[in-house]
Amino acid sequence: MPETIPSNLFLLFVFLFFFVFLISFFTVLILILRKEKKFNRETILLPISPSFKESAEAMLKNELEKSTKEVREIIKTSFFQLISNYQRETEKISETVSVLALDFKNTLKQRTNEIFEALKVELKKSLPEIEQQNRQISQAILEEARERITHSEKEIEMIFQEVKKEFLEKKAEIEKMLENYKQEKIKEIDVKIFQILADVSKKVLGKAIDLSTHEELVFSALKKAKEENFFKA
Repeated sequence: MPETIPSNLFLLFVFLFFFVFLISFFTVLILILRKEKKFNRETILLPISPSFKESAEAMLKNELEKSTKEVREIIKTSFFQLISNYQRETEKISETVSVLALDFKNTLKQRTNEIFEALKVELKKSLPEIEQQNRQISQAILEEARERITHSEKEIEMIFQEVKKEFLEKKAEIEKMLENYKQEKIKEIDVKIFQILADVSKKVLGKAIDLSTHEELVFSALKKAKEENFFKA
């Protein structure tokens, strides 16, 4: 970077400091003039005529505007100069970077070609060993795959046997439930048959039959119902 940029920055800071100081000074002076009536009555003050006060305020205002305008122009000029210098330096840096990038690209390409050629030579030397290693690796992979398949088949067989066992247990449980349900229904039918026979014998014979005759009729009816497959689903 050239020396003009730090100098311009320093000059800009000096003008900004001067500008702030000038504004502060004028502001304090105006406040003093505006607040003169609030001073202690015992304080001895020099008389200030209204015309002098107005002239002073007008002069301060003009000087403030003039100073502000000058500072703005100085800041604007310095800023544009800084931008111009920055652009020139940026262009120089960009050109330098482009040259360095091209050199780096060429060097990298050359180095890459050298490494590639060296790898080709080493690969040719190591090719028989690599082929032998590949055959060994392939054989090991096949053996491992065969072991895994055998292990998987055993696991599948175990799972199948467990499922089969559970199925048979559930089947036996369901058959037992069906048999119990069937026996309960038979008992209900027996009760209904006893009741029907009792009612019929009472209506037909005018009296209820004895227990032995009753049981004989019931057993006969049940035997006939079984022979006709009445209780099959």
